[in-house]
Amino acid sequence: MRQIHKDITVIGGGVAGICAAVAAARKGVSVALVHNRPVLGGNASSEIGVFINGAASYNASVYARESGIVGELVNKVLNTSFLYDSKALLDAAFFEFVYAEKNIELFLNTHVTEVEALDNNIKSVDAVQLGSENTFKFISPIFIDCSGDGSVAFAAGAEYMQGREGKDTFGESLAPDEADDYTQGGTLFWSSRKMDHPVKYTRPSFAYDIEKMPFRDNIGRKEQHRVVGNNGLSTLWWMEYGGQCDTVHDNEEITNELRRLVYGFWDYVKNSGKFKGTENYMLESVAPIVGKRESRRFKGDYILTQSDIYDKPDFPDAVTTGGWVVDCHAPFGIYDEGKASNWVPHRGTYNIPYRCLYSVNINNLFFGGRIISTSHVAHGSTRVIATGAAAAEVSGTAAYLCVKNGVSPRDVNFDELHELLVRDDKYIMGKKEGINHELIPKISASSVSEYENTQLTSLFDLAEKHYLALPSLTDKLDSVDVYVKNNADTETTLFYNVYTGRLTESYLPTVLLQKKELTLPAGFEGYMTFALDAKGIKDKKAYVEFLKNDDVALGISDFALTGSPSFEYNDDETMGIYIDGVGMKLSDKNVCFKNVLPKQPMFGTDNLTNDYTRPYGTANAWLSSAKDNEWIKLDFGDGKYIDEIQLVFNDDLTRDRPVLPPSTLIIDYDIIIDGKKTEVRDNIYRKKSHKIGDVVKKIEIKPLKNGGHPYFEMFGIRLY
Repeated sequence: MRQIHKDITVIGGGVAGICAAVAAARKGVSVALVHNRPVLGGNASSEIGVFINGAASYNASVYARESGIVGELVNKVLNTSFLYDSKALLDAAFFEFVYAEKNIELFLNTHVTEVEALDNNIKSVDAVQLGSENTFKFISPIFIDCSGDGSVAFAAGAEYMQGREGKDTFGESLAPDEADDYTQGGTLFWSSRKMDHPVKYTRPSFAYDIEKMPFRDNIGRKEQHRVVGNNGLSTLWWMEYGGQCDTVHDNEEITNELRRLVYGFWDYVKNSGKFKGTENYMLESVAPIVGKRESRRFKGDYILTQSDIYDKPDFPDAVTTGGWVVDCHAPFGIYDEGKASNWVPHRGTYNIPYRCLYSVNINNLFFGGRIISTSHVAHGSTRVIATGAAAAEVSGTAAYLCVKNGVSPRDVNFDELHELLVRDDKYIMGKKEGINHELIPKISASSVSEYENTQLTSLFDLAEKHYLALPSLTDKLDSVDVYVKNNADTETTLFYNVYTGRLTESYLPTVLLQKKELTLPAGFEGYMTFALDAKGIKDKKAYVEFLKNDDVALGISDFALTGSPSFEYNDDETMGIYIDGVGMKLSDKNVCFKNVLPKQPMFGTDNLTNDYTRPYGTANAWLSSAKDNEWIKLDFGDGKYIDEIQLVFNDDLTRDRPVLPPSTLIIDYDIIIDGKKTEVRDNIYRKKSHKIGDVVKKIEIKPLKNGGHPYFEMFGIRLY
């Protein structure tokens, strides 16, 4: 048996394991990444096929897309495999991301068989590599379990939870009355392809006849059981099974049942006569592995619960965020008579404390991915891939500090951890980044945009409510000019309401300030002044709610102004925002407006060094007024020593899967440091670092091309 001595051993090569390993390796420690599959990515791999969803998938969590290492990885995947819908390129993206780190030694097809633990410490992990028949003993002072089932943590004797806690356990209204052993089940993903000729399908003998199954009448009847899913005829997440089983030890039974269901369901689609236009479709692939949602959850010094997601306490040790809805699937899956998922909205982005990321009783063990320390209900939100990977990134960074300083996870210096996380562009909701203000130079720019969105594209009939969010740098907003049209040949009265919200981070208009009305002359088209009279809103938002009027149209832009998104009415309580009486969802129909009064210097260069690198309350961004010969200049006077400069761009934080390239992302730019120019082309990342290591007098940044937005924008400049 070959002994592998590393500073850190990471078990599990899913997205969480990758992010944990990369976070540690980039800081100079040696890492073994041990994965029991032939490809990387876990649930997001080519074998299973789940997209890397996270906080930005939920409309209340606006500008919530994960940054840091997981954000970098998502951009890598989006710009390779998803751009071309290629499983081969997906595998390549994950491999390239790991192979680029010289401090990571990757062990694929390597399955853990034994864990040696003594005195509440893991001493070593034994594993066998399938195919080669090699055996290994991994010896490290720190271990990180990102295996999904927590196989190493379980074998080491780490305290864990499995099943659903009852209401009384954590005081959770969404928990069942009594505790039980049920979890969320798994899904076997599949895909189809449309051919240019009819394709026959004969149901295999092992597959079910769906016409005879008890759930047949549910298919297509309910929104959550629609047959044409988000990706067309493929990947029906609600075809789920296994929550009533032990999702670890009954894994093969669950897989076999789902295989019978998938192949039977394709027969139902092709041959039942109930689905038109399927004649030319063929079944292209069925995943060989079940995508699991839940198995074990391991106890840390803190257990995140429903109240932490809803009430959002100010954790002093906050290190990462979540934002997905509380999404607890029916334990019997497809055989459940009710909803496929109890999709429950909350008030948007929330923080997760560091204490959820290490074991309460095993002294050298971190967690990453879906097994972090949460209740079953909270797990319904934290279990999604990007959230679990963002947590794992923290575990990898903290593990580095354990090795560096010779301490246990519980004794990591939190200030040092926070500084490293910020340098890696990690988002912690509401926490200032702690910029070194001594290094901040005099900053100037070629131009600064007005606080307006005047890129009129089309008109939108006000057939239902529509909303405009207006962040404010002052304690009050008096008025705003909005582009409107009266389609009638008589004057009409447009009623509108003015709201603010209770939460800085979320876009929820929950506090009514004013009820207003405005008379539009017959046939009028252009900008009209809307009185707001909104007070007490400094560093918050005012919301204009335009009420339905069949005679009125709003001027709409294809471009969203950062910090000022628009929302459309949504009465679906299960699939959008519907909380605190608010029913709305993010819209691509961006209201055209200008002349916000009092005048707001919303997009000045001071935003580049203001401790926030995304909207939080206000926009926190510099925007140019044009795209010709734009520049930002940093003047350090007689000179200052700068080790590194980081530029933080906007890669569309409102979506998990932005349109590529994001229109706001700066793709080409030059950076000139004391006369020495570096050209950057075809950038796909939010954060770009430039090593300097010298005394600097002047730095100039020249944006040259973005994804199509009418101006350039940046969130931040970090200096080290």
